[in-house]
This record gives sequence, structure tokens and C-alpha cells, in this order.
Amino acid sequence: MKARSRYRSDQNLKHYFHRNQQYSINAMTNGGGTVVERYAYNAYGTPTIMDGSGTLLTTSAENNRYLYTGRDWDEALDLYHYRARMYNAVAGRFCSRDPIAYRGSKWNLYEYVKSAPVRFLDPLGLQLIEEDYFDFVERILRNEANGSSIHPAVSRAIECNANIHCGSCDGFEGETFASSGRAQICLNKGKLTTTQGLSAILVHEAVHAGQMLDNNECLCKKTPHKGRNPTALPVGGGYCVTCEEREADAYRQQGEFVCPPDSPGCQDYIGTLIAAGVCKSCRSSCKKYQGAPCPPYPKIPFPL
Repeated sequence: MKARSRYRSDQNLKHYFHRNQQYSINAMTNGGGTVVERYAYNAYGTPTIMDGSGTLLTTSAENNRYLYTGRDWDEALDLYHYRARMYNAVAGRFCSRDPIAYRGSKWNLYEYVKSAPVRFLDPLGLQLIEEDYFDFVERILRNEANGSSIHPAVSRAIECNANIHCGSCDGFEGETFASSGRAQICLNKGKLTTTQGLSAILVHEAVHAGQMLDNNECLCKKTPHKGRNPTALPVGGGYCVTCEEREADAYRQQGEFVCPPDSPGCQDYIGTLIAAGVCKSCRSSCKKYQGAPCPPYPKIPFPL
């Protein structure tokens, strides 16, 4: 259980939120550690509110709106605000179509976390994530806020309001695309089983986010990008050359992140990683990669 604090504006008293593994708020305590309100939910988030002694309440006496999975509860509408969409806990589904269409769910544009709310989360209203992924992204963002960056490309992506989240990513290890005027960086835990792997793919996708922002002459430091969605349009020699140039840059920075070029064997590792990655990533854009299998990804010359 973790606690987050807030100030009561009416009494200037500090209160603390306590959450469970789903990031659902299950209690609120005052500055002296006394439980002033408790919260419980069914599997899909219908709330039950109680005072500190467990007596049922019809509404929050503390004017608390943060409940199931930490999202905003609109008591008048009986709906949760999941950023991109409103969510109906009674129906166990979203109230509108997924803004990213079938990237979020392959079968149902209104579905909530594959009807498995105990296992998955969807804090953005876009696509499901697993809770330990949320810890990873939260740690990255917290470290960035404290001035500790894992890589300059990640820092720039965050400064430019890129949204880092975790999900199915169309079956890829990672994916960068545009939605709601922002670069969206998706990380796939189903294919990434270690923090090192997550970090490496985050660096790779953050490079792509920067390329999208460069293409649109958008620096947008610390402010949302309010123009058209960033895109990755072809340059020079068309889609194939564009893909090769951008993937080569992303794989180079990914490789240098996990295997410093001055370490033994790393130059060969990075070169092979770029060759394999460009081939696999650009097959649909480049005919020259479609006639034969791509080389396998290399193993890192030393254990992470």
C-alpha cells in the first residue's frame, strides 16, 4: 500500500490517499494517521464508500473524487473519467469508441481491459496495461522530474508531451504513433520481460518520437502539442530511404544504450543490431528486404 498526500482547502489539513495493487484508493487518512474514509469496489469499479469506522455513506464526506484505479469519479453521472473516454463501471465498458481504434482492442472498441479488470489497467482510456508496467513508467517519469534521465531521447520525448504507456502495441515490442495531437509511445510487456529490455525499447521509441516532432518542427517544451498530429512523412528517397534512416538512428541509439561502443564487442553488436533491425522494420517499405529472411538480432556480448 502506498500513500499520496493532498491538502484540504477548507481546514488546511494534510490528508493521505492509500491505494492497492490496482492503484484504486482504498482509504484516506488524516495527518495523525487516523482513517477518515474507506473505499471498496466490485471487479469493474462500482464504489462503496464508508467512514473510518466502516459505516456506509451515500457520498464522500471528504469530497474525494479519486477512486477506482485512481481515476476521477463523477458522482452526478455515475461515470469515471479515464482521460480519453468516460467509463461506466455498472456496464463494465467505455461510453464511446476507442480514439486509437483497434490498436487498443482487436475485437471491441468499447471493451474495458479484455473483460479482465483484476489483471489489467487502462489509465488512459486507450489500451490495457499490466500493473507492473505502470510502476516502470511511473519510475521513469519520476526520475525525469527529479533531473535523472535514462537517455536524452527519453527526456526530449517527455518534454515534448509524448505519452508513454504500455499495451499490446500491435504485437510489436514497441510502437510510436500519433493520437490526440501527441506522440504516443507504447511498450509491450508480453514481449519484454526485463526492465533492461523495457528501457532499451523505450529509448528506441523515444528516438522515433523525436523524429516525428522534428518532422513537424515541433519543440513544444513543457507544453502540449496543440497542432495537427505529428507524422513521420517520407524524405529524400521516399518511404524506403526514410525508414532506413530513421530505423538505423533508433537502433544505433538503442544499441549504444545497452552496449557502450567503447566496450569489447559492442561495435560489432551495434552494427549487427542496426542491420537486423532495419531489415525487419522496413520490409513493408523496401522491396530489397522482401526476398530473403532478415538476419537475427544479435546477443549482447555481456550480460545486463
